[in-house]
Amino acid sequence: MGPKPTMPSSGDLYRSRLDQILDQRHELFRLATLIDWHRFNQKFGRFYRPLGLPNLPG
Repeated sequence: MGPKPTMPSSGDLYRSRLDQILDQRHELFRLATLIDWHRFNQKFGRFYRPLGLPNLPG
């Protein structure tokens, strides 16, 4: 007998997207729409490590 399948939470059904919650007139929101994120990722992506920094010794 395996684990029971999990049912999606009904709360997720009504969750709003973040861009719908934030004030689109805010300076940082407007700045984020002006940044060319694809180019930013091309230039600085090599410095990104998907696993993060290694753990510190004990």
